[in-house]
Amino acid sequence: MKLSVREVYGDDLPHRDDRIWDYITPSEVDKKFDVVAIDPVEAFKTWTVEDGVTTIEEAFRDHAEPWQKRLVSSYRKDETLPKTILVVNGEEIVDGHHRLAALAKNKVRNVAALDIGEE
Repeated sequence: MKLSVREVYGDDLPHRDDRIWDYITPSEVDKKFDVVAIDPVEAFKTWTVEDGVTTIEEAFRDHAEPWQKRLVSSYRKDETLPKTILVVNGEEIVDGHHRLAALAKNKVRNVAALDIGEE
């Protein structure tokens, strides 16, 4: 399956300062990208943040601010969370770190991700 960034976000495209724009240009919002399945529990434990060393789990545990913990807690209660679509570049989360944390903490083992990496 393939989707575009516009199909994932609808009319609420990411703010111009969001990381997604480091990977695509505004002219690519209608380009079709692969939708892949990821295991949030595994990704949370093994994928790293921007430093390439610290796992997402370690970053959340050691560095999350109170507002970030509250956001993850609220996502965990959202019944539609398992239907979310994260945005990745291979094994890098581009958009969805907090949703990934919530999915992992809820032990969801399969979620869709739009892979905007080059094929």
